[in-house]
Amino acid sequence: YEYMNIYKTNNAWNTYNQVLNNNYNLSGLNSTAFLAPMVLCPSNNQYLYTGGDTLVRTINGGNSWTNIGPVPLDSGNLLLSIGVASTSVDTIFCGTVPNGSNHGCHIFRSINGGTSFTNITGTLPNRYPRQITVNPTNSREVYIAYSGFTGSVGGHLFKSADAGNTWSDISGSLRSEERRVGKECRSR
Repeated sequence: YEYMNIYKTNNAWNTYNQVLNNNYNLSGLNSTAFLAPMVLCPSNNQYLYTGGDTLVRTINGGNSWTNIGPVPLDSGNLLLSIGVASTSVDTIFCGTVPNGSNHGCHIFRSINGGTSFTNITGTLPNRYPRQITVNPTNSREVYIAYSGFTGSVGGHLFKSADAGNTWSDISGSLRSEERRVGKECRSR
């Protein structure tokens, strides 16, 4: 639900309870995006990651929540996207966007469950990172989809084969694939 309000059911919504609300205030900070990111960990469904200006996690299906990483994560910028590896609950990627007077969109990586984060933005565009996806069989392969347009900056889809140390704009290869599929559909 908007502003990081999370509800949980175990019986197809016959009953439910709120397990997190936007006043979580674990860190004294509680700024959140209207549509705060929430990701259920593929390797352990008791782990759920969400956040506003701070990344928070539950390891017991929402019964309790803790801050992980720096508080705030990115100088008060808001989390907009989170990706978690299928191979480990400890590999987390986060995308942030400006909040108020803060500037710049950034991408972070943690390989130790959020104890520490590394800024891996590198050559990525300064636009809103809408989705982060980690290859389910190779946690070093990461994809980021961006929205918006800024100047003459390249495409909207980027790939890293080395956990974010370097990035490649793969938007162009998708356009040619889209054209190929479009031609096949029209010829049928």
